[in-house]
Amino acid sequence: VETERETEVVTDAVNIGPSLRPNPYDKPPGTDPATGKRVIGPMVPPKAMLDAAALEAARWASESIGPAPPEIVEEVELTGMDAKIAAADKALAADADPAKDAYDVLGVPPTEATNAVLKKTYWRMSLMV
Repeated sequence: VETERETEVVTDAVNIGPSLRPNPYDKPPGTDPATGKRVIGPMVPPKAMLDAAALEAARWASESIGPAPPEIVEEVELTGMDAKIAAADKALAADADPAKDAYDVLGVPPTEATNAVLKKTYWRMSLMV
């Protein structure tokens, strides 16, 4: 019975301690366990995902308002103070009346509202107010 006990102690000694810890020098840190290659930085997304993100970013850029063109800035700078006050009053009146929508504020009928017309009118209105 004592021999079994001694064997148990010996096997326990083998299963614990520094011998079970991984050797940090076996594989350098940052290696991919599947390929064994060293990985530097985050993984790059697949090309299809990058292409889809580029298309979406281009779509967002085409739909965004952005800064006003110089010709509209110059036109608004030449506008008198009375016209600027009238534009501000129009925007405030539309804000107070929930029945009015963006087309009423900009003064563009929905039938004539293209992206180019809406952008130009919005730029003009935003610079006047």
